Amino acid sequence: MSHPGNDEIIDKEKDEMTDPTVDDPKVPFCRAIETISLIKALKQYREGETVTYEELAKPAMGNCAPLNIKHGFLQSARAILFKEDAIEFKAIPNVGLIRMSDSDKIDKSKKALPSFTKKVKKEMHRLASVDYQNLSNDNKLYHNVNMSILNAIKVHSSGDGVNKVTKIIKQNPHPERLALEETLKLFL
Repeated sequence: MSHPGNDEIIDKEKDEMTDPTVDDPKVPFCRAIETISLIKALKQYREGETVTYEELAKPAMGNCAPLNIKHGFLQSARAILFKEDAIEFKAIPNVGLIRMSDSDKIDKSKKALPSFTKKVKKEMHRLASVDYQNLSNDNKLYHNVNMSILNAIKVHSSGDGVNKVTKIIKQNPHPERLALEETLKLFL
């Protein structure tokens, strides 16, 4: 026999047991004190400013140069700053870090297409080397989809493809607002 109010008590206990952060995607997991300290320290630097590993040792609470025990905290801090605040640092070997400017980011991005092309060619070669006739229907579909997408990337990340896209974007009066539809036309 249940007493009036028991159901209310059980519902209240269930509510108290539910973690309110489970459905909140913005709440980060518990960050290490070293990572938090490094984030605060790195945010103080402006574009083009250099910080040495020795200067970062205090907020890291130890040596955070590569191959040292606190380096993982520095990597986490850099990744968080890039993801959350678009602040990026470039490593200066055996010295420390330099905060990247917008032009540094563009220069770094310019190097991406050739590496994509190399990776795409490797994956296309891998797919071309399989015995297509003996694949299951699901794998044949997967093979065809991947080969098509990889080929499109290869064609448009090559020199001719980049030149074609560059020409179209240069001719657009508002290249920063180049519509997705227009971009897709370049690839068709």
